[in-house]
Amino acid sequence: MKKKITLFCCISMFLFLLGCSKKEELTETPGTVEENQKEDEIKMYRGIMEDVAVDNEGNTAWILQQAEGTDFGIERIQVIIDENTKVYPEDQGVGNGSYLEVMYKGEILKTGEDSIPSVKALEVKNLMQADMVTYNGEIIEIQKEGEEAGSGSILLEPLNEGGSQWLFHYGPETEFFTSSGKEEDLKVGGKVNIFFDGSSTRSIPPQSTALEIRDYVNNR
Repeated sequence: MKKKITLFCCISMFLFLLGCSKKEELTETPGTVEENQKEDEIKMYRGIMEDVAVDNEGNTAWILQQAEGTDFGIERIQVIIDENTKVYPEDQGVGNGSYLEVMYKGEILKTGEDSIPSVKALEVKNLMQADMVTYNGEIIEIQKEGEEAGSGSILLEPLNEGGSQWLFHYGPETEFFTSSGKEEDLKVGGKVNIFFDGSSTRSIPPQSTALEIRDYVNNR
């Protein structure tokens, strides 16, 4: 009987230690599901190409600076282009002054004043010149389309010297990068940055559809 009790105690102790070992392994697993998803999240940066360089591994590096009025987290970045990067349209050359939309993963790490943070590009879209697809203006009139929320138009006075008034329509397809992310943020006297596809009517003032409406950021 005594031997049975001793054997039972040994087995119980072994199972207890095994359970502790498994628990320690679980608590030592790095990162959470939310953190891992954040690392895998694809992000976007737009900027004007101002120079070309080569990184330590021999990859092409495009140095981009944000267009006036925009804020993508950091003023200038170095975009690494390797054999896996998709650049389109393929028939449109990329050079100084090109306005590029870069898709990448991870975080842009801020560095010292003498160095430029870098990201590895997954895709790069060569847009028109920045002043053809962006507009900085002050809202001087707001018109809502009936009672439907999220649709209307805003008349803007240009913030850039030499510009002209512009009427931008917005609707369900328009993304709001404002304090609440809704059209309620649009106020007469407010300053906004518009991203659109570059097309417009020949009317006075010209009219276009806003793809994105952002709070204007004075980054110059």
